[in-house]
Amino acid sequence: MIHGLEMLLYQAARQVELFTGETLSQTIVSLMADAVALPAR
Repeated sequence: MIHGLEMLLYQAARQVELFTGETLSQTIVSLMADAVALPAR
């Protein structure tokens, strides 16, 4: 089960990828998760 905040984080990461055409590194996604106190996947 995915909580709303976790889903929002990964949607935001994907949106950045679609907008920029660049793939976000797992480090950046982990930092985003840390910023909102979520465990990184």
